Amino acid sequence: MVKFGSEPDVSFMKDDKMLAVIEVKGGIDPAGALERYGAATKSFHHSIESGTQCRNFFLAAVFTSELKRRIRKDRLVEKTFDVIEILNDHKERETFFMELFHHALRLV
Repeated sequence: MVKFGSEPDVSFMKDDKMLAVIEVKGGIDPAGALERYGAATKSFHHSIESGTQCRNFFLAAVFTSELKRRIRKDRLVEKTFDVIEILNDHKERETFFMELFHHALRLV
């Protein structure tokens, strides 16, 4: 089951088990990148508590060096993707969908 909501933005579930979570932050102001990530981490913490095998994906329009460092350090996020690149580049879009549907959800 795919569920679209506010927290998380998108979740994938099977038999009441959370398989994957996607948080999308489209703000383009680099000064707010850490704040946007902080908001997303609430969903990521919840997903990990719901199931240790849940995979968290973070899509954002801006990745500052400090944001990248924090993501690596806290290890809440399985994969990050640039939402602008997903929208504009078919290869990046294919990489994202392959990672989500093939590797995380094992649907294809």
